[in-house]
Amino acid sequence: MTEDHKQEDRRAHWAKVPKALLEGFAIVGALLIIVVCLWVLDRPTSPTQKHEFLQALGVLLAALVGLSGLYFMQVLAAYVRQRSGLETEDLSEASLSMADLSRANLREANLSGANLRAAILLRTDLRRADLRRADLQRATLSNAVLMGADLSEANLSEANLSGVNLRQADLSRANLSGAFGWTDAQFRAASSLESATMPNGQKYEEWLKDKQDRREDGGGRNRP
Repeated sequence: MTEDHKQEDRRAHWAKVPKALLEGFAIVGALLIIVVCLWVLDRPTSPTQKHEFLQALGVLLAALVGLSGLYFMQVLAAYVRQRSGLETEDLSEASLSMADLSRANLREANLSGANLRAAILLRTDLRRADLRRADLQRATLSNAVLMGADLSEANLSEANLSGVNLRQADLSRANLSGAFGWTDAQFRAASSLESATMPNGQKYEEWLKDKQDRREDGGGRNRP
């Protein structure tokens, strides 16, 4: 793809954002008009009435700010899903905490250093994605495809790893403390776990040695 075509794609994708933003501002504007109408209809005269009205107005405005934040977060998440796989290099260092990226195509995406804390990545395609130093604490990765992904130094503490495809994934120096839903087979499929912190808090090398010692001793069930 030529540079001109890339620029055209960027303009086309960003053109979708203002419409959603205008919708949000229209909602906020309508609510503010309602506030003005209430002032006109119930015009407070005494200082006490004015004080009470201003207090009520402050509560309403705080609620508007909160609802606007939730609305724009959903707009951003939907926009990222639309753009996934097209301009994924822009997601480096992106703030996507709690974003719902379920089933998104983020194959080969550059998410290095991205904030994906508590993000929902159900069945997300992250094959060969760059997730170095990404923060995936408490992220839901159930059935996500991380085949060949670079997760070196990533924070996966308390993440849900049930059904995740880690074949040939690089987990060197990753933090997996408290992660759950995983199996030994998933970790065996990874290309590297060098110096990774395992779910029980041990370094990979110690964790592996303990497993081998228990196997040699014929000792019971594997610890996490």
